[in-house]
Amino acid sequence: MQNLIYNVIYTMEYIICALVIIITMVIIYVINASFEYNFKPKTKEALKFNISSDYVIVLVKENCPYCEELEEIIVKSNVKHTIVKLTNEKTFEFDNTFTNLTPEERNNIIKETQNIFIPGQTILFPTIITSDYTHSGLPEKDIISKIFNI
Repeated sequence: MQNLIYNVIYTMEYIICALVIIITMVIIYVINASFEYNFKPKTKEALKFNISSDYVIVLVKENCPYCEELEEIIVKSNVKHTIVKLTNEKTFEFDNTFTNLTPEERNNIIKETQNIFIPGQTILFPTIITSDYTHSGLPEKDIISKIFNI
């Protein structure tokens, strides 16, 4: 009888150990799955703009060397373009071309470019926006030449 009790207790210890191991593995799996869910890279969808103007919009940032380089290159361009500059004070400066646009075109450009400034999203400067193409960051020379016919 005493052997039977020892065998039952011994078996119970194995069952308890097995349950503790299984519960621990489930907890580790849940923690791991939650980290994988939180740290999965978000796929970046291309921003779509509905620009009604035939102007190329160039978004630049004050004191950005890449933006300054692009501005120097596109000065020679005969393609209609306008430059919108984000200042260090987080305000916008518009060039003379922008101010000469019709009010409808200006409102459309302002409304559409606001789509770039989504909280939590990284913005690369310069950003070039056409009616059918958007490029973030300083593009290669051949892409600049293609966009601005230089």
